[in-house]
Amino acid sequence: RLLVFHLGPDADVGDVTPPQLLAFARSPAVRLRPDGEPRSRNSTNRTRSAVRGLFGFLVRLWVIRADPSRVLRIKAVKPPRPRVLSRGEEGRLLEVMAGEGTEAARRDSLMIRVLLGTGIRLGSLVAMNVEDLDGERLWIRAKGERVLAVEVPEGLAVELLEYVLGRDIGPVWLSAQGRRLGKRQVQAHP
Repeated sequence: RLLVFHLGPDADVGDVTPPQLLAFARSPAVRLRPDGEPRSRNSTNRTRSAVRGLFGFLVRLWVIRADPSRVLRIKAVKPPRPRVLSRGEEGRLLEVMAGEGTEAARRDSLMIRVLLGTGIRLGSLVAMNVEDLDGERLWIRAKGERVLAVEVPEGLAVELLEYVLGRDIGPVWLSAQGRRLGKRQVQAHP
């Protein structure tokens, strides 16, 4: 929409030139928010990326011969600092989860406490097997097929071992049907 407004409603995509796209990328419509404040670099990058995607698509469909958007560069952006829960937020979350008292609530609360206590990724959490627990460490599968040892706070380690009591192998986190929980199931769980 911004590009159509910049080029004019009668512009033909086959006639768009690299200088026109550079002018568009530098225009206030791309660089400024409606309130006049500058847009974040992430936001301007998304606009540039969308324009590049559009023209790349038109080339692949043979609507145009050459891609004029190749002059648009995506600027490097530092990833945002991860937002962590405050101690109060952690406490409120765990308090709400403890209120249910069901087996699923116990499992979910323990999963959250493992995430909070170890800092592991969700993928590593759901990939945990009973045989990965050794009392004070947790052997996790990390990105890149690596296996890492992660220290587990003492009380949490005891709870984990109690949770899997009677099971020697297999997934730690099971659904009501007895199958390994997946990342999407954990994320979507109410």
